[in-house]
Amino acid sequence: MVVQIAFLGAGIISTSTAFRLLKQRPDFEVTIIAKSFSPNTTSDGAAGFWGPYFSGTPEKIVLKNSKATYDYVMDLIREQSHSAAIGLSTCHGFRLNTRQEREDIFWSDIPQNFHILNKEELKRFPPEIKSGVGYTSVFIEAKKLIPYYMKEIEKMGGKFTQKDVKSIKDIGTNYDVIVNCTGLGSRDLVGDKKVYPLRGQIMKVKAPWCREFVMWQEKEHQAYILPNQDFVVLGGTAHASENPDVLLEHKQWIKSTTTKLMPSLADAEHVGDWVGFRPAREGGERSEIEDYDIGDHKTVKVVHSYGHGGSGLTVFWGCAEDTINLIYHCLPTVKMSKL
Repeated sequence: MVVQIAFLGAGIISTSTAFRLLKQRPDFEVTIIAKSFSPNTTSDGAAGFWGPYFSGTPEKIVLKNSKATYDYVMDLIREQSHSAAIGLSTCHGFRLNTRQEREDIFWSDIPQNFHILNKEELKRFPPEIKSGVGYTSVFIEAKKLIPYYMKEIEKMGGKFTQKDVKSIKDIGTNYDVIVNCTGLGSRDLVGDKKVYPLRGQIMKVKAPWCREFVMWQEKEHQAYILPNQDFVVLGGTAHASENPDVLLEHKQWIKSTTTKLMPSLADAEHVGDWVGFRPAREGGERSEIEDYDIGDHKTVKVVHSYGHGGSGLTVFWGCAEDTINLIYHCLPTVKMSKL
């Protein structure tokens, strides 16, 4: 019998995992079911900057998955001529701090060219910047990468169904395993009350001269300048909120703070504003198998992969490996290919 796998959700976590699974198991039948597809996912609006951070997920898992993603993207950039077309690029830049003491960066061994900024390097920034580091990061622009994954999934026989699934019970009997990558949707779909929206507001400007990223993390506030391929993303905010409106006070703070870091941005052409909601979760990501009750004394294997907050594009490739291993665990009678 052919193994039937359903993925719920169509963001970077779902599409990258389905792509990786079909590469390993082209004999599986994979269907991605979602209310919205690219370009209308949360992943599509993100700047796609690789940058690990704690969100309740254990450090060793964050490190493993962040490194797997960084290495995967770097390999594609080195080896594939189409890497830029699918939204992948490298960028050197700086992470700044107003404290004199050096920030303890737990992931410093991962990115290339990581170094502590010296006094001469710090002079280019406002006087309140007392310390910082430089390194080479990568950008993963989901608005280009997700469509690529979808095309490749389709080539390998994968299917797509646009449907607002309200309950696992609605589809549970049709698949051997259901992979839940619905992000914020998991609050209602599986009743996970630990899931909450972390609101982010950004500006997009035309500034082709800007070729370095700048991150300034200070307590609960973070200003950033992130050069994507088509525009520069200025941000940002991170508040537990469901307000979808562009807030003027946040817009003004973003513009004034990023202009302080890079004065030339004062003349940058404004392209637009965007508000999105990171799928955060108390206690960090959920990555596990659940025997989900679908009634009539029946259960279905559900593999959960959600709650990555704003780090989905930092950890997606490592998360895909973890999720595939869980899928395989649900199918002990199927001969598995080596990861």
